[in-house]
This record gives sequence, structure tokens and C-alpha cells, in this order.
Amino acid sequence: MFTTGRGTALEPRNVNRSWDALCERAKIGRPTRLHDLRHACGSFLFAEGADIKTIQGVLRHTRQATMSDIYVHLLEEVKRGAADSMDGVLSGLTTRRTKQGKEAS
Repeated sequence: MFTTGRGTALEPRNVNRSWDALCERAKIGRPTRLHDLRHACGSFLFAEGADIKTIQGVLRHTRQATMSDIYVHLLEEVKRGAADSMDGVLSGLTTRRTKQGKEAS
């Protein structure tokens, strides 16, 4: 829990104002909500190979399905990596079958 310098709860509108000013200084062109960082966190963790259960813990979601359906956006790199992995598996199967066919002849 974050508080003010006096120890009182933060006002959401003040947090949003500070966040908007930070985004403006960083020259982030489109409106970015503070909550968008949560989505980014889940997506980046997933892209770097973190398992769903770990991401669920980091994002503090009680239901794994909610977390994976909403917060983990498959990045193109992850999709490409999965396709490359499948290509490797299929290539390995083809190579083994070819070798086995030659040995049987």
C-alpha cells in the first residue's frame, strides 16, 4: 500500500495526474493508463518464459483463467517461437523416419 508523506491513502485522481505528467515527459504519444503496466508485466513475463502460475502470483490473481485470458497477451515473438519449436519437432520426426526407412531397406 502506498501512502502520502503524511501516511494517508493516495487519492486516485492525484496518482493519475502524476502518471499522466510522467507519460507526457517521456513523450508517450497515446493515452496510457497506469493499469496498462499490469497488462505489460504479464505479457513481458510470459514472453520471457515465465510459467502461468508464476505470472498469476506476480499479478496476484486468484483465478488462473482470468489472468491468462485477460492479462497475458501473446506477443508475436512468442507465437513465432512456438511455431519454430514445432518446426524443430516435426523436422526431427521426419529425419528419424527417413533414417529408419533407409535402415529397413
